[in-house]
Amino acid sequence: MHKKISPKIISLFLAVFIVVFAMTFALFQRTALASFVVNAWQGYRLNSGLVGYWSFDGKDISGTTAYDRSGQGNNGTLTNGPAATIGKIGQAFNFFPNGSDTNAYANMGDPVSGMLDFGTGDFSVGFWMKGTGYSSQGSSVNVALAKKSYNSVGTGYGFSYGSGNILAFTIANGATAYSANDVSATMNDNTWHHYVGMRSGGMMSLYRDGMVRGTNATVSGSCSTASALIVGADSALGGDRNANAIIDDVRIYNRALSPEEVQRLYLMGASLKTNVTHRDELTSGLVGEWTFDGKDMIPNVRDVSGQGNHGGLQNQNPTTTTIGKIGQGLSFDGVDDSINLGDVAVVDTAATLSSCAWVKHDVLTSDDGIISKITAGAADGFVFFRDDVGSVSGRTDTYSIVISDSTDTSTARIEGATGASQANVWTHVCFTFETSGTGLRLYINGVEDANSPVSTVTIAAINGGSQALEIGNNSLGALFSGAIDETRIYTRVLSADEIKRLYLMGASFKTNVTHRDELTSSGLVGEWTFDGKDMTPNVRDVSGQGNHGGLQNQNPTTTTIGKIGQGLSFDGVDDYVSVANNASLNIGTSDVTFSAWIKPANTTAIRGIIIKRNTASPYQQYDFTTGYVNSSGSFVASKKIGCFLYSGGLLNTTNAQSAYTTNDVADGNWHFVQCVRQNGSSLMMYVDGVSVPVTYVFNGTTNVNPDSTAPVYIGALAASSSFFDGPIDDVRIYNRALSADEIQRLYLMGK
Repeated sequence: MHKKISPKIISLFLAVFIVVFAMTFALFQRTALASFVVNAWQGYRLNSGLVGYWSFDGKDISGTTAYDRSGQGNNGTLTNGPAATIGKIGQAFNFFPNGSDTNAYANMGDPVSGMLDFGTGDFSVGFWMKGTGYSSQGSSVNVALAKKSYNSVGTGYGFSYGSGNILAFTIANGATAYSANDVSATMNDNTWHHYVGMRSGGMMSLYRDGMVRGTNATVSGSCSTASALIVGADSALGGDRNANAIIDDVRIYNRALSPEEVQRLYLMGASLKTNVTHRDELTSGLVGEWTFDGKDMIPNVRDVSGQGNHGGLQNQNPTTTTIGKIGQGLSFDGVDDSINLGDVAVVDTAATLSSCAWVKHDVLTSDDGIISKITAGAADGFVFFRDDVGSVSGRTDTYSIVISDSTDTSTARIEGATGASQANVWTHVCFTFETSGTGLRLYINGVEDANSPVSTVTIAAINGGSQALEIGNNSLGALFSGAIDETRIYTRVLSADEIKRLYLMGASFKTNVTHRDELTSSGLVGEWTFDGKDMTPNVRDVSGQGNHGGLQNQNPTTTTIGKIGQGLSFDGVDDYVSVANNASLNIGTSDVTFSAWIKPANTTAIRGIIIKRNTASPYQQYDFTTGYVNSSGSFVASKKIGCFLYSGGLLNTTNAQSAYTTNDVADGNWHFVQCVRQNGSSLMMYVDGVSVPVTYVFNGTTNVNPDSTAPVYIGALAASSSFFDGPIDDVRIYNRALSADEIQRLYLMGK
């Protein structure tokens, strides 16, 4: 017999359900609102105090007017023809167009409100700039941006550089000019850099690429002036002393930006560099570029070089596409598919030529034509192809480039290394040709082939006659089977560096998947994530090397919110992780990278981050710490990050390497830190994705071998001392030197 449920019980159940639902909904609203508020606040902060913002993008330019996007109405006037060009973030202006001094500049005026004058108050000025070197112009300085005259001490603020190509940020009060100078010459390296000059009380600072590079703690007095704000030249002399540079994204704030805000401004542009700037630098001599992207396949195969060498699909259609290496690629069936680009006459008489493409082969059973312009019988022209078996060398599964010239009755040929071509793998292939010396070269994935170069002294030019330039065919029936993407041809010789950059432009499109894989597998000998899944039964090494660790005076619940998922909390008293000695954790005299996210207490102390230290003679060790080792071999408590490698014996420059960051790092906030040894030589330090200035104590460059049988400690200098105080996350050790680009990518994973 079933009992009837009381209506009171039903009512009570419904009431509880309604209360729980209401609380859950309210919590969801609060969480969503909190997320919105945080994101809105971060965006607001970069607009807070913004009194001038000139993007120089096309949409913000009308005739000679450069609109101010800050909302303050400080529109500028482009004077004497600064040239629009591809910038760091969209469009920029070259104030030395075509290498000529035309007195080009942008005049932002002197607002009657005085909002671009700051008296004795705080302010910040930031911009992107790419310089090609000081140009005398009858003056000792070139001026990038100024609201002052450089005729004399003057009053105001500005950025300038002289023949040493070192940028200086200057604040002048009419009697004294104060400067904060960069530590390195960067105005002649033809590389984009982000600069911020700021005043905060009596301190002025110059940042480059997100990090402080120069300071001056003596600044005083008012810098307000009636001079106009000028970009690209001096405030006086009608635009003289021009910067031999391209400038982009100029911002002025009526407050001092925080270091984090400076870093964020830098990263906003740094993350865009590959797909914008590199393209600009690699257009010289480009006579054909076929992307095969959707927008470039209507009505047929469009040449985006601007030279009009559009192509026609042969036995294909615009839907014969596939996932490419950079966006969309084109599929070739190996039977009758190809692209006919017509007679590109400029190639016929070329005494210099380069061509590159991304290729992926379905099978490795026959020759695959990549790009060619060659007459019947292969008497004249060139052919670039996957070579099943080299007709001269006998090498297999390789790439070959052949240049033929019947006029000179000569042929130049490279047959690459065996195994260079692989099935179902994207490969970047390039060749370069010039009619002198060893003028024929072959590159695979950005690296010159071991069988390159060869002589071309007997060939006067490419003589392809009226034969069509073709992609996917060698004009002799060797049709491509697989996929091709991003094909280019130049009537000049690309440098090895340019070819490397073309390769990296495609390699960078693996960021969200493969880069993580490459950074996890290549040279990684230990990675401890401290995520929940990796804390059972203890601290798991996810590198695949089996270097699992044990919690000391902690337990698996001693965890905290990390920088990437879950982190591990260290109490500064006795907590650490111990990893048993393993040959993979000994580095010898080879390259190494130590890496971790840390949130150290804001205290002056010696704290172990990653340690492998023999406590008995001869005391071999590697130490990555807060604090550092001085010239007597003693640890010095500090807020700086130190790195010490020691092979034992008498402490000197032949058996020790010791360096520490010039600036403090331990400030109670999360920071991403690395110590890198490259080519067995000097130590480099990185903080938050950027190389930072270091002070060297010992700079031994040979035979510093810190190997020992000691365990690796995370979070302590020894089992009984110098314990880390704060959270640590995502600790890594590599048996190679990570590049600056790789470190930047790792940093962005945690942002």
